[in-house]
Amino acid sequence: MDTQVSKNMLYKTRTLAGRLTSSFGFLKNNLSLFIKLSFYILCPLVVIQSILNAIIIIYPQFYFSIGYFVVGFLILIISMIGNCIYGSLIYSLIQQYAENNYIPLYKNLKPLHTILLKNAGKVFIVICTVMAIFFLLLALTFLLGYLTYYTLLLTVPLILFLIIPLNYIPYVYLFEKKSWIDSLKKSFKIGIKYWSSTFAILFIMVMLSLFILMIIGFPLIFGYNIAIQAYQAILAGENGSLPFYFPYLIFILSCIYLLSMYFSQLLIIVPMAFQYGNAEAVERGLDINHQSL
Repeated sequence: MDTQVSKNMLYKTRTLAGRLTSSFGFLKNNLSLFIKLSFYILCPLVVIQSILNAIIIIYPQFYFSIGYFVVGFLILIISMIGNCIYGSLIYSLIQQYAENNYIPLYKNLKPLHTILLKNAGKVFIVICTVMAIFFLLLALTFLLGYLTYYTLLLTVPLILFLIIPLNYIPYVYLFEKKSWIDSLKKSFKIGIKYWSSTFAILFIMVMLSLFILMIIGFPLIFGYNIAIQAYQAILAGENGSLPFYFPYLIFILSCIYLLSMYFSQLLIIVPMAFQYGNAEAVERGLDINHQSL
């Protein structure tokens, strides 16, 4: 099988700037492969989600009916399944790079079928774990805040402090083949030890992702506002009809935005992989070879 070799190994100590530079280099070298393989998963997922979005535009009365909650529930289930499989693909490819220092040039998902299903289950466990911990912390914050608002001075920074280490769970759980509880323990151990650099990478890449999505998503948001204003005009007895092509336009804009949203996850997952690799290199006492700007 052909291979696609990257210049940078994952488990290598780098400066913060070096980790970001290596991440962008990795994406540059492997982006076409990620996009090609991701389309097998994302195309049906995005089409279904976009159709449901278009239906809501065509029938705005869904906002006040049980059907809206049914559609919303379907979107939630489909999104969860799609995110688990898509996340499994991304982490599986990075895992192969971590083990072999290259990613095979797969032409389709068939050779990855077994590992995708295995890792999809692990991604699901990771998502449930992170959500459970987050909502537990959120519930504690509301409970203490209900007693006195002064507790927010402690609980809000505490949530931020504890959420950051959770970003290491998928790498430890999938790459090191540890048990769920051991992965959770190690994630908090290295997450707290390297908290500042982890926060810096997440902050930079999340802001970059949000900025890109804000620009791409503006036409879709604008379209939703038009649909809402048209529906409000109808309720007021005015002419609020939309052109016949409007649902199709929303469908296309929704597809573009959802694809961008899924692909933007690479901007967070990949730099965090190099952050994890740097932490592992330091913990294992590997040869320190800092990469300059």
